[in-house]
Amino acid sequence: MLFFHRQLRYILAVAFALVSVLSVFLSSDVEAGSGGKKASKPRSEANAVPGDYIQLDVIWIPVVDGQKTLYQGLFVRLFVPPPAEPVEGAPPSNARYQACVKAPWARQAIIAALNDIPASRKEFADEAKLKRRVEQAVQTISKEKVYRSIEISTNVLVPDADAAMLSNTCK
Repeated sequence: MLFFHRQLRYILAVAFALVSVLSVFLSSDVEAGSGGKKASKPRSEANAVPGDYIQLDVIWIPVVDGQKTLYQGLFVRLFVPPPAEPVEGAPPSNARYQACVKAPWARQAIIAALNDIPASRKEFADEAKLKRRVEQAVQTISKEKVYRSIEISTNVLVPDADAAMLSNTCK
């Protein structure tokens, strides 16, 4: 009987590992019709990618509720400068490229700020206060203003196709 339980445990462990590996390959964030690849370009070509904003992956932040800490999802959109029109004889604008390059830094700054001082349940419910904290965190990554505006939501935000491509490019 003991032998059977060991074998069953081994089989379950292998099955779990296989399911985990398969879920990575069949993840839902792979765009349909792209042959299993995310639609993106190199960051250096951010000016050529359509889209108004970069949507960061969901950020799980601690929310203090009395004696316990819960983790809640936060969706953040960083609105980028529009693609620069090429001007003959002038160097190309790199504002959109800078916004693209700094997106992962912005995500890390938000995570650090909201983990250092967790939000209370009341603060998490007040999106204006939470947005101010997110904006302050994003402002720490650069001296200049990199993003036109920032949108946050505690509800699921689904990016449009252009924004999804820009988001994938800037990850």
